[in-house]
Amino acid sequence: MSIKTVVAAALGEMLGIRVRGMTSIIRQACIIRERDYWAVGRTVESLGLSNMHSETLLSLVKDGDLVTRSTINSAWSRAFVN
Repeated sequence: MSIKTVVAAALGEMLGIRVRGMTSIIRQACIIRERDYWAVGRTVESLGLSNMHSETLLSLVKDGDLVTRSTINSAWSRAFVN
């Protein structure tokens, strides 16, 4: 079981996509391997995506870049403070 499967299922649920098949496979893997993949896998919360709007998330996936206040502040401090 790839831990990436957990984050894919979590992202699907966050976006309102039915992921019952993925969820079922993850549950079966948890039982067979006696490991809680939901606990050890990446989550939308741990990736900082839980409060992101679906349009912003889709833009991030499509364009591969996300400009946020923190990235602007970080770039500013690297360019002018250091």
